Amino acid sequence: MESLRQALRGCAEQRIEEIAAGLIQYALLVLSQGRTSEAEALLDRVAAILPNHAGLRHFQGLIRQMEGDLPGAEALIRRSLSIDPEQPEVWSNLGAVFMGQQDMDQASDCFRRALRRKPDHLKARNNLGVCLLGRSKWAEAIEVLEPVVAQAPTLTGAAVNLAMALVGAGRHDEAVAICANLIERDGDNLDALLCLADAQARVGDRDEAISTLRRALAHWPVRQVANNLANLLLAEGRNAEAVGLYRAILEGDPDDAQVLSNLGGALTALGLVEEAEAAYRRSLSLRPDPATHSGLLFTLQNREGRTSRDQLAESLDWGRAWGHEAARCIYLNARDPERRLRVGYLSPDFRHHAMRCLVPPLLDAHDRGQVEVICYHDHPGYDEVTATIRALSEGWRDVFGLSDVALVEQIQADGIDILVECAGHSGGNRLRALARKPAPIQVSWLVGYGGTTGLDAIDYVLADDILIPYGFDAEFSERVLRLPVAAPFRPDPALPEVTPLPDGPPLLACLGNPARIGRSLVEAWQRMLDRLPDSRLLLMHGAYGESGQEEAWRRHFAPLGERLILSGVPGGWGANMHAYGQIALALDTFPAAGATSTLIPLWMGIPTASLAGECAVGRFGGSILRGAGLHELVAHSLDEHVEQVVSLASDRKRLAGLRRELRPRLAQGPLCDALGFAREIERHFRAIWRQWCETTKGESGI
Repeated sequence: MESLRQALRGCAEQRIEEIAAGLIQYALLVLSQGRTSEAEALLDRVAAILPNHAGLRHFQGLIRQMEGDLPGAEALIRRSLSIDPEQPEVWSNLGAVFMGQQDMDQASDCFRRALRRKPDHLKARNNLGVCLLGRSKWAEAIEVLEPVVAQAPTLTGAAVNLAMALVGAGRHDEAVAICANLIERDGDNLDALLCLADAQARVGDRDEAISTLRRALAHWPVRQVANNLANLLLAEGRNAEAVGLYRAILEGDPDDAQVLSNLGGALTALGLVEEAEAAYRRSLSLRPDPATHSGLLFTLQNREGRTSRDQLAESLDWGRAWGHEAARCIYLNARDPERRLRVGYLSPDFRHHAMRCLVPPLLDAHDRGQVEVICYHDHPGYDEVTATIRALSEGWRDVFGLSDVALVEQIQADGIDILVECAGHSGGNRLRALARKPAPIQVSWLVGYGGTTGLDAIDYVLADDILIPYGFDAEFSERVLRLPVAAPFRPDPALPEVTPLPDGPPLLACLGNPARIGRSLVEAWQRMLDRLPDSRLLLMHGAYGESGQEEAWRRHFAPLGERLILSGVPGGWGANMHAYGQIALALDTFPAAGATSTLIPLWMGIPTASLAGECAVGRFGGSILRGAGLHELVAHSLDEHVEQVVSLASDRKRLAGLRRELRPRLAQGPLCDALGFAREIERHFRAIWRQWCETTKGESGI
């Protein structure tokens, strides 16, 4: 009798399974017709009969995922796996749910579980590759994705993902080849075109990248393409074109926070500081974002009327908003106060940038018995300046594209004792990563940005007593380490010899970024020209050479009238050095001062007059001129500035003497004393390291 009962139970269970399978199949049909509620009701009926049916729970979870109920989908798919954990497809789908919830760690774990059960599960492998891309783990992503592309060469998404991983790994030529093949095979595939443009831009072929994006925009007139094209135009200094594209996007969606932020950067480059500030603040009101907030801070340096206190308050707001959400690191650094220090330098500007003549002399002069130098290059480009800095480093890390977590892990793995960040709130900064404090001591060096970070994870700031005068320490969130000069200067050996003072009326010139030129300075220039009736003023910068923009710039500088000479820098400064031979006297920018736009004219024998600003960024000119022995050319009011310029421009004998003397004076002075600068910075490093060792005595460490 017992065997009969078991047989009947087995038959009944089999019949129930068959009915359930039929209902599930019918539910699939109903779902395919868009009748989601009816399909869910059918499945609920089956679940009441078979609560432990793994396939049913999986199916219910997928429907919840389709409806956007990701927590509900997660619960049901987990229920399926608790019944039968050996389902690779179900593990893969659970991973997709976690991806939708932006939990890439759990998603990756699910995809790996799927692949352990079925190594050729292409969907799980491709999605794992996407997770690895998000973590900037390029090599792992390539290893995971290559088999997918080999097995399914027509799977376009996987091929694009592989190309993106290759771009991240610096294997740009391979990425270009993959994208080109996809475009040849599939036509104008949007993802392939975007990836191709990215790869082209990273190898420095920006003209080709712009052409690729224009092609993409012709076939895919969508926001992403237009925004990418505008970003690339902005990077190329084609600011007005970028502004036009950003504004076109905003006509369709005036609340696009990212495009508003990008527009702020482009307007800043055009010298439209008030409009840029409005764009940044509008963006932040729609979507708070650390990069946008940094962009606002960078732009506000160029706004007249800002005080150091204003800038500090805004910077502290940034620190409160973005600097306190991450857990701080634990340090295993050996607490030996006298050992050789591992010093890291982090910057997006180890390339042809204003820092090219400021950072290398320090790295070259470091005492390698005291300091081991590791450089973190956070930019996709690589040029001769990058190569020079790399050669001066004992350790080199290409960290562009690394997530904050990955960058922190790299710095910790390198055992950095003192990390020097060189970007502040300028573009491409990594302050969010530094908020986790990957190094026990973190220092900001005022070479890429002229103000406080506002971040309590940055312990010190390097400056001289002109940038941060004694008594002004409270205007920085960091403790001040003062140096003889703000930075050492090493001129490019290719710079030509100084030429004699040209005959005729003195030509005045400002070679600085127009974003730094305020209205009050333009009015002062007008007063200078009124008192120097035979002189003219040359404004020379790449921004002035943009096609179709001369009329707009002339309106911007309307008070200067016909005595204004506007010039771009076609072919770069190397092709335009003859301009220095025509200039008698250079004028610094205000309210933000220049650095290399003052240093290079001085090296070419051209004295520069500077008006000291309220904030540190406005005192770079004063710092440099003090180092050149020309402190008398630093004015502290507009009236004084006008008088100094008119007096010097009218004194041909003094101009000629300075033209002969300036280069040897600089070469023998503190600005070019890289060894002295290095010894002083090393003295500071040793002192703050000893202090850290003393204050952390007894804590965990080696």
